[in-house]
Amino acid sequence: MQKRIMLILSFIAQLLGFHAFAQDQALPQNSLVIQTKSLLWRVSGKELSKPSYVFGTIHAICQEDYFFSEKMNKALNESNQLILEVNLSDPAMNSELQQSMLLPEGKRLRDYFSGDEKYQQFAGKLKSVADIDIELFSHFKPFVLISALTMQEYKCPTTVSYEMKLMEAVASRNVPVSGLETAVSQLQIFDMMKNDEIEHLLFDAVTKDSSENEQEAKLISLYKQEDLEGLFQLMSQSAELKGHEAALLTIRNQNWSTVLPAMMRREPSFIAVGAAHLPGKEGVLNLLRKQGYTVDAVK
Repeated sequence: MQKRIMLILSFIAQLLGFHAFAQDQALPQNSLVIQTKSLLWRVSGKELSKPSYVFGTIHAICQEDYFFSEKMNKALNESNQLILEVNLSDPAMNSELQQSMLLPEGKRLRDYFSGDEKYQQFAGKLKSVADIDIELFSHFKPFVLISALTMQEYKCPTTVSYEMKLMEAVASRNVPVSGLETAVSQLQIFDMMKNDEIEHLLFDAVTKDSSENEQEAKLISLYKQEDLEGLFQLMSQSAELKGHEAALLTIRNQNWSTVLPAMMRREPSFIAVGAAHLPGKEGVLNLLRKQGYTVDAVK
C-alpha cells in the first residue's frame, strides 16, 4: 500500500520527486468535470499582456514513462519564468530540507510506536524485508524511512523528476526559477499526523502487496493520456486515503491562486505543480477562471 499512497501523493507534493512521503490523505469529491484531456493549460486575458501556462506534473516517474511533448516544449520556450511549488534551485532549500528531516531534540523514531514490543516487531520486519537497520533512522522523521522503503519498490532502474528536467531546460536561457512555497512549509503538512497513523504507515511500508501494481499502472497510464479528470476520480476513490485534504490541496491551491496573478503580470510564466492541484472546483484552473482569466487546454 505504501507505494500506491506515495504514487498518489507524487501528483500533489513537489518534494516527492526527491523524498517519497506517505500520508493518510483524501482528495476532495467536488470535481468540476474537465472535458478536454491535457496536462498543459494556457492562462490569458484580464491584465496579462502575454499568456502564461499551467502544467500538471508527477514528481517522480520511471524514465521509460517520462514524456515532454512539442506543445509543452513550445510553451516552456515562450515563458520567461519557471514557477514550481518549491524553488529547487535555491541553495538554502537543501539546508532547510536537511534540517526538516531531523527529529526535535529528545525525540526518537521509537516514540511513534505504541510500545517497545511494536517497535521491536517493526525493526525485525524492516531488517528481514529491506535489510535496513532501524537504528540508522532513529534520529530522522518517519517520512525519511518511508521514502527509503518506497524507492526500493520502484521496478525501474531510473526515476525522473519533471521539476529537475524543467530546470535543466531553462538553465541555458538563464530563465529565473521561483517557488510558490518553501520546503519547510511542504514538510510541515506531513508533521500533522498522529503517532498511531505513523505507526500504521510504517508497518504498511514493510508489507508487500502485489495487488498494487494494477492501480499504479492505471495512474501512470492516465497521466500519459493527459487525463486530469480520470486521475482526479481515481485518486478520489482510494480507500486508503482520508482526511487533511484541506491542508494538502485546497488551502495550498487557494494560496497559490492569490500570488500567481502578480507573478504572471511580471513575466509570462510556465507554472509546474502536481497534477492533482489542477482539476476540481477548488483546483488551480478553476480558481484562476473565477478571478476572470481565460484558461484553455493546449491541444
